[in-house]
Amino acid sequence: MTLFLTRRCGLPCWAVLIVCLTHSLAPGRASAEEIPAGIAVDAAWVRAAPPTVTVMAAYMTIRNTTSEKVTLRSITSPQFEKVEMHRSRITDGIMRMQRLDTIEIPPRSQITLAPGGIHLMLVRPRHVLRPGDRVSLVLDFDSGRSYPITAPVREASLEELHGKPPRHHSPGHRTDGSNQRSSESGSAH
Repeated sequence: MTLFLTRRCGLPCWAVLIVCLTHSLAPGRASAEEIPAGIAVDAAWVRAAPPTVTVMAAYMTIRNTTSEKVTLRSITSPQFEKVEMHRSRITDGIMRMQRLDTIEIPPRSQITLAPGGIHLMLVRPRHVLRPGDRVSLVLDFDSGRSYPITAPVREASLEELHGKPPRHHSPGHRTDGSNQRSSESGSAH
């Protein structure tokens, strides 16, 4: 393909390389999905579940590279009836989920949505999703802008199942949810 593009179309090799790389990093790639205005979403995924399950979970890291706080107001998906933001906490020895109204990302910071912490609850899938399928999500921020992303459906790793953060975590990640506004759901898990 490179030889064809350089000889037939007269494109320089560097331009062909950019075209090939751009094509290989199209939506659905494993690297960060850049969103305009200083927001990036990285490592988004949906936890695989049996076909009869009516609620699934999604995880990701949301980075704010701006000098202003940004607030995630809501998330939607055409593949689910609704999407809710939640935080898991142990209270009196029982894991409970608390519904969040928003998720705030401080300036030049990031929030990691992970098993056992802040996460998305994907309610009533419109069809069965299996490992390898892709889920479309739309993140709505306080700026009034909506940003679409895709997340693969996959099994959780043993580390993730035991509440350990993925290996790409570094100091400064906020996973405690201390800056999130919430409303109690009172459901035990």
